[in-house]
Parts: sequence; C-alpha cells; structure tokens
Amino acid sequence: MKLSPQHVFDRDLRLNKAVLRQIGNIKAECYPKPIEETLPFEILAPAMPGDLFTSAEQATGFGLPKVKADRIRGNARIEYGVHFVRGGKVHVNAWCHMTLLADGQTYAPALSSRALALDILRSEQQELDAPIVIVSDGHNGTNFAHLFFDWVPRILAFCAKMPDVARKACFVLGSRRAQIHDYLVAKLCAQHSLEERQFVFADTPRTLVTKQEIYAFSDQRERVHPMNNMHPDLLALMQRFVVGLAIEPGSVRNVYVSRADARMRGITNEPALRPHLEKRGFQIVELAKIPLEAQFSLMTGADFIVGPHGMGMSHLILSQRRPDVLEILHPERFSVAYLMAARAMGCRYEFVFGEEDDPRRLHYKIAARTLMPLITRMQKTRMQKARARTASRATGRETAPT
Repeated sequence: MKLSPQHVFDRDLRLNKAVLRQIGNIKAECYPKPIEETLPFEILAPAMPGDLFTSAEQATGFGLPKVKADRIRGNARIEYGVHFVRGGKVHVNAWCHMTLLADGQTYAPALSSRALALDILRSEQQELDAPIVIVSDGHNGTNFAHLFFDWVPRILAFCAKMPDVARKACFVLGSRRAQIHDYLVAKLCAQHSLEERQFVFADTPRTLVTKQEIYAFSDQRERVHPMNNMHPDLLALMQRFVVGLAIEPGSVRNVYVSRADARMRGITNEPALRPHLEKRGFQIVELAKIPLEAQFSLMTGADFIVGPHGMGMSHLILSQRRPDVLEILHPERFSVAYLMAARAMGCRYEFVFGEEDDPRRLHYKIAARTLMPLITRMQKTRMQKARARTASRATGRETAPT
C-alpha cells in the first residue's frame, strides 16, 4: 500500500523526535568527549554497500584500501560523537574525503565520507604540523543549507568543546572556495580567535599528512545532520554565531523564496501565483541572484517566510524575529528539517503538499485556491497576536504606578 504524503511526513517527524530524545535532549551532550579509534570496531555506516562487499578482503580486491574493521554491518544505530586517530593521511576533493591511518594503507571508515582507490593518493601531498579537523562530508559545500546546517555547527561545536586544539588545528572544508566561504571564515576567525590559514579548501584535490590527531564527526557518515535535530547546545551556539554576524535586518516583512532558478523541485505554476502573492504584500526573491549580505538582511527582517522546500529555507536559522513559516512540500520528496528548525526557534510553522507535475525533475505545482487561504489565515493570526501584544503593553503602562 502506498503511503500518503501526510503519513510519510508524520512518520519522519516521529523518527526525528525519537532521534532528538536519544541524542538531542538536554541531558545528552552534542559531540561528547572524542573517542579514539582502535581495532577492531564496527562500521556504523559502511564504506561500501553490503550487497557489493561482504568482507574487508573483498573490498581490498577491488583496489580499495584495507578496511579498519573486523566486520561490516548496516546503519543500525545512531551515534553522535567525535572520532580521532593519531597520525595519518586525509585525501580531500570537492565532493568527499578519505582518511588513512599512519601506515598510509589502512582505511578509517569513521573518519571518511567514502572509500577511494589508493591511486587517488598520487595527488599533491601537504605535510602539516597540526591536528586536522574534518568538517566536510559527502555533500556539496557550496550549498548554503548543508554549509549552515552541517559544516558551521561542527566548527562551532569543536571550538566550544576543544578550544585549545581548535586554535592550532587545520579545518578541512572539502569544497571549491566561494564567496560564502570567505564571508563565514572571516566571521569564524573574528569570533573564535582563529586564523584564515587554518581553513583548507579543495580547489584542487590534495592529500594532507600529519603526525598529530585527525578528528571527524560521526554524523558525517550517518547523515544525521547536526542542525536537523536542533540539539539545544548546537542551537545556542548557532544563535550566538548569528548574533555575532551583526546583520542589519531588512525592511521587507513578507518573503516568498522562489526556486525558479533551481534545476529540481521547483514550483511549475509559480508565475500564476505571483499576482496573488504580491497582492498580499510578498516580495518574491531568487536568493542566488541577490548579493550575500543582502540575502541575510532580507531573511533576518522577515516576519513571514513562504516557499518550496529547499536551500532557501535554511536562511531561517539567521532570523532573530521568530517569523511564521509556510513550507510547500513535494508530495514524495521532502524532509522535516525545517519543521524541526522552526519549532526549536519558537517560530510558527505550517506546511502544505503540492501535486507532482514533472517527475523527471521533481517539479510540482500548488493551486492558488489551496495556498492563498493558508497564507491569509496565517497573516490574520499574526496581526491579531500583534494587536493583542500592543494592547497588553498599553494596559501595562496605564496601570503602572506613577
């Protein structure tokens, strides 16, 4: 029986709440004390699919490095932590990274996004007299959502948990450097007494070699993205970081985040929705076409954010105004990441499912008669609450003693 979109959404939300209870409650630490990897150990998220390789010996036969494990099993449980080994090599390129132990031959799965053929190590090698902290994962680091929901929280958590190591470490960000990276690196350096030279990007593939510790985060392998579960510690760290960005809030209060420039998961009938949105006071924006700091200013000042599920919604984490959020979801391809974020930040969140319109590119549509009543209702509710707060403050001034 095919599950309805609502059923799948509810199931995913229950799963995220269960994860949050396990690893994200107030009593549980986010990224506890680093765990040194020793032989043997289990691979929680296998380097190779189990149906292709059933043993480390088979994997080695395919030209892959030896696997540092006594057996391979599936992703049966979730672990939040920091792993490290003492000395080794880290190969990094724009899409992935692989860590080998000090012998230069043995693969460390817990510190790698995937296994690569050993021939890859013929790339440029760079000797480092510093610990290495692997921040990147298997996602594209030019994607704002992964950058702000995965990479930045890891750096902030490491700086908070291990400040002495952080001040001398080399942070590996496996991505081609872009404007967003320059901006964030400058802010991280200013807030945490770091230096720009400590951040390494993969504009060209390279292999970093060190005799000191190599650190990595368990969620890099298990796809449990740090901010998706909104651990209170990480949320507090992110909010302090955002305050330190000193963003001047914009004057636009209603923002519709368009994906008209996206290759996938766009709203096909968006042109027909534009007059209805503009009538209700929305500014329709394609964030990729706006300068970076203008993006931040726009989203920081918004009281109401509407848009399809996608990278633009991650700008929610920048807001200090607790905006209302209405997310338009694809009927089959979606996540509850922004629901978790909005509720953790105290925002009112609602969602609505669209209808599939282009299965190949996962584009979909949403009828104006479905979307606009939701927007109108949420706007009215926000206005009523604002009037109630104003009246309450006025009453308080009237009754205050002179």
